[in-house]
Amino acid sequence: MPRSWSGARGTIRWRRRHDSLWWCHKGNRAVRRGDWKLVAAKGTPWELYDLAKDRGETKSLAASEPARLAELDAAWNRISEECRSLAAGDRPPVEKRAPFPSTRMR
Repeated sequence: MPRSWSGARGTIRWRRRHDSLWWCHKGNRAVRRGDWKLVAAKGTPWELYDLAKDRGETKSLAASEPARLAELDAAWNRISEECRSLAAGDRPPVEKRAPFPSTRMR
């Protein structure tokens, strides 16, 4: 849905580019889609929150919303795999170096 902002220098318009927000850092991971957020600290199971009703993330709905949990888990795994593939493709080629020249006196 297009949005805009008007200021003294004119109007800025932008469109939503992604349907979800994803992150993973030091084993902590999350995905957000709309008002729903799936999040887990390193080594803990997923927690699911409806941010429209529980902005402070106080009551996990993981047990009562298994279908939504599965949907967001699949989205997280799909994006994670896509990032791994892209990162693997960004690695520079390994250079084969010639052995160091001999240091013995001639």
